[in-house]
Amino acid sequence: MSLLIVVSGTFIFILLLGKFSASVSRKFHADFLNLEAEFNELSLRKKDLLSQRDHLEKQFESIRALYAMTEELTQNINRQEAFYIMKSNLRDNMYLDDYQWTDVLAPEVIQEDKEEESCIIELGAKPENKGFLVFRKISPEARKKIKILGEQLALAMKRFDLSDELEKISITDSLTGLYSRRYFSERFEEELMRAKLKKIHLSFAMIDVDHFKKFNDQYGHLTGDGVLKEIGALIKATIREIDIAGRFGGEEFCVVLPDTDRVGALLAAERIRSAVEKKIIKAKDTIIKTTVSIGVATFPTHATKSDDLMDKADWALYRAKKNGRNAICAFGLYTI
Repeated sequence: MSLLIVVSGTFIFILLLGKFSASVSRKFHADFLNLEAEFNELSLRKKDLLSQRDHLEKQFESIRALYAMTEELTQNINRQEAFYIMKSNLRDNMYLDDYQWTDVLAPEVIQEDKEEESCIIELGAKPENKGFLVFRKISPEARKKIKILGEQLALAMKRFDLSDELEKISITDSLTGLYSRRYFSERFEEELMRAKLKKIHLSFAMIDVDHFKKFNDQYGHLTGDGVLKEIGALIKATIREIDIAGRFGGEEFCVVLPDTDRVGALLAAERIRSAVEKKIIKAKDTIIKTTVSIGVATFPTHATKSDDLMDKADWALYRAKKNGRNAICAFGLYTI
C-alpha cells in the first residue's frame, strides 16, 4: 500500500513537472518570438537610420561643396577662374552629370525650365554673355542649389563688370576714351623695352589740333570738348590694334607705334591727318571742320629713351606747324 502511494505520488509529480516544463517552454518560446520580432524591428530601424545617415552625409557634402563654391566665387578672381571653379565642382561634389553648355537657348529648353524639368544658368552678364549652362531632369533639391549657384555666379559677374569698369576709368581719359597720360607712359616704357630686347624699331607720334584755342574762344569749351572727343575716336579708329593711343594733355594726343620705322610712322601719321581733315564734326549743334599737325620720332634712329623720343617728336610737331599746319613731319626731315 505504501509503495502504491509512493508510485502514485511520483507519477503525479512527474505529470505536474511535465506540465510545468511545457508551460515554461511555451513562455520561453513566446519570449523568444517577441525578442526576435524586436530584433528584426531594430535591424530595420538600424538600416533605415543608416540610410538616413548616408542621405544626410550626401546632403552635407553637397551643401558644403556649394558653400565652398560660392565662397570661392566671392574671392578676387577673374571670369575664367570663376567658370573653371563652377565646372570642376559641379560634377565632383554636386553629383550633377547631365548638363551641357550652349550659346543659344532653344524654345523647348526655355519651356522645360518654366515647367521645372530643367534649370538654366546664364554665364555672364549681357552684352558679354558667355553662353548658358543647362541642367536636365534634376530633382527639386538640386534645382534649388543650382539656382543659388546661379545667383552667386551672377553676383560674381556683376562684380567683375564693376571691377573692369573701375579699371577702365583708372586708365582712360574720361573725355576721349583714349589712355590717360599716366597709363600711356607706362605702356610706352613697356613697348620701348620690348623694342630694345627684340632690336626692332618703334615710333612715337605727337598730334596737336590746329587752332584749337580759337574753337574754345568762338564756340565755347563744351564745343571744344566735343571736337577733342571726335578726334580721339578718329585716332582710335585709324591706328592698328597693336598701337597705343593716349591723350597727352589739352588738345595734344600721342600714339606709340610698335615695330614701326620712320617710313611706317609717316604713313600712319598721314592716315590720321587725312581722316581728321575729311571729318565733318558736329559738336553742340555746331558743324566744324578742323585739322591736326603731327610730329614723329623713331627708336633707335632718333633717340633711345622715352623722354628723348617725346622731345624729338615735339620738335618735329613744331616744324609741322611752322610749315603751315595740317601737316606731318619726322624729326630730321623738315621738307616733307
